[in-house]
This record gives sequence, C-alpha cells and structure tokens, in this order.
Amino acid sequence: MKNLFHALPITLLILFFSVNSTSGQTKNQTGQIDRTEFSLHKTINFDGENEKIEISIQVTETNNVLKLQISSIVHTGELTIEVFDPTGEEQGKYSVGSQNSIKTTGKTFNPTQNETVTGRISKLVESPIIGEWKINVIPKNVKGTLNIDFDQSSIKK
Repeated sequence: MKNLFHALPITLLILFFSVNSTSGQTKNQTGQIDRTEFSLHKTINFDGENEKIEISIQVTETNNVLKLQISSIVHTGELTIEVFDPTGEEQGKYSVGSQNSIKTTGKTFNPTQNETVTGRISKLVESPIIGEWKINVIPKNVKGTLNIDFDQSSIKK
C-alpha cells in the first residue's frame, strides 16, 4: 500500500506532462495562420474624356483588410472620384482640376501654359462589407492619368 501512495504522485505527474505535451503539439499543428493577399493595379489614361466610368471591386473574404489607393494626374479638365461600399454608402470622394485662368499679383497665366495637378485618396478598411464596392470616375474634359491600387488580404487561423 505504501508503494502505491509513492507511485501514485509520480504516475499523476507523468500523466500530467504527457497530456500537456500532447495538447501542445495539437495546438502547434492546428494553430497555423494562413494569410492570402490579392492585389490589383489599374491605369486609365484620359485624352479629353467626359464619360463616367464605373469600376467594380469584389470583396469576398471575411476577416480581412481592404486597402484602396487612388491617385490622379490632371493636365486639363476636372476629375472626380467617388468610392461606395456594397450598401451604396459613400466611403470617400475627391476632385482634382486644372485651373488655366488663375490670377496672381495682377498677372494671368497663359492658358496654353502647362499645369499639372495631382490628387490621391487612400482608404483602409478592416473587416469590410462583403460584396461589390464601386469606384465612380467622373471626368470633365480630362487629359491625364488615373491609377487605382486595390489590395485585399484575408487571415484564417
């Protein structure tokens, strides 16, 4: 009986450590983190356009991050950018335009003079609404370039 009382704590200790090491191994095997990233780059060149462009971006993964960067270079005309989530709610907007008749200290710029105006909007959304996000591009006699960079990353644990 004495031997049983001495062996019982040792047996329980061995059992305790073997269960912990087994559960530790299970966590390491199933605790893997899987990260997927998707990137899209789009460039649109304008040469006096006036027609509205609608760009759709699909957000399909839950537990993710959506990063949207839109930049523009306008030589003439005006460019308006609008960003909408799948519910139709506006998530960002900016306008960039060339000003060919600016007056400074009594002088008027020559309308043929080159002028370049740049603009940029950045949007970072954690756990964005799944569905179709829209970017409306509204040019008015625009000569210039529009760059759209879209990144989506999802993490699965």
